[in-house]
Amino acid sequence: MRRALASLALGGLLLACGCVNESYRWLEVDLRADFAVDPAFEDGGNVHVQTHLAVTNPGGGVLSHPLGEIDRFELLEGARSFEGRVEVPLHRGEGLVVYAWLDLDGDGLLCAPGAEPEPAGIAEVEDLSRFEARLTLELSEPCRGPEALYP
Repeated sequence: MRRALASLALGGLLLACGCVNESYRWLEVDLRADFAVDPAFEDGGNVHVQTHLAVTNPGGGVLSHPLGEIDRFELLEGARSFEGRVEVPLHRGEGLVVYAWLDLDGDGLLCAPGAEPEPAGIAEVEDLSRFEARLTLELSEPCRGPEALYP
């Protein structure tokens, strides 16, 4: 009886371990992004940046959908450019989209109720084959999230 339980436990462990053989692929892209604020908006505050997959494809086929967040961060006060490495998880989807918005009131929320409109912008990296990208985003769309700006 004891031997049967041990065999059953070992079999369960081997079965569980056999299911973690998933393949992960990453693409490192050196990104330079400049953020220009539309003159119709105040030019103070911090820029909040999000990187997204252009298409997320967790299961393939009909489960594909636009945008899948990779990372988000805030630039230092007054900074209007970013230069760094972005790791794109190709096992989760494809393409690279950069979205940004200007936090004029410093609350960390895009257009909270009662706040002034905060400008946003989005751009897609056209070619990832060179492992580097340079973008200029104009922050000109008031109170628009990435889903509202990306086709």
